[in-house]
Amino acid sequence: MMANKMKIDEKDLMLIKELIKDGRKPLIELGRKLKMSHVAVGARLKRLEREKYIKIQANVNPERLNIKTLYVFLKAKELHKAIKYLMKLSKKCRCIIQVSLLSSNYNLLVVLAGRDYEELRGMIEKKLRHINYIEITEVVLGNIIFPEYIPINVTAVCEEDCSACEISKIYKAKCPAPLR
Repeated sequence: MMANKMKIDEKDLMLIKELIKDGRKPLIELGRKLKMSHVAVGARLKRLEREKYIKIQANVNPERLNIKTLYVFLKAKELHKAIKYLMKLSKKCRCIIQVSLLSSNYNLLVVLAGRDYEELRGMIEKKLRHINYIEITEVVLGNIIFPEYIPINVTAVCEEDCSACEISKIYKAKCPAPLR
């Protein structure tokens, strides 16, 4: 059971719905919709962000940017270690856009996005296949149809020196960061 119960009221839900429609809507307009002052709306918005109910961010259209996606289905022998590794890797690797738990023959799904499939393949070979507690069982090509816009971690800091990597020499692949 979650230690932190939801503390969202009807006004918060209305605010979130309005932001989903248009995340750039001015506080004054939001205040009119919610019948509140723009100062009160701003305070609610800050609280929702601080308490991690929402995150305001720019998402990108993968189709317009010609971003390729791969779905990597994993079977982890030690799930907690695999999740910890993937979470740490996602902070450094710009191409990981989603990690999900599954209840099937696979117990994890990693969605990767990059400029082309060879770069993504290099990332899989270099960062996922060699981990002894992760067994990669299937890699599937795919296109994101919905949502139209996705978050891509452009703040990730990859400290890899790809010039020494055998995979980057074979595939002439550098960092698979989609927006690099």
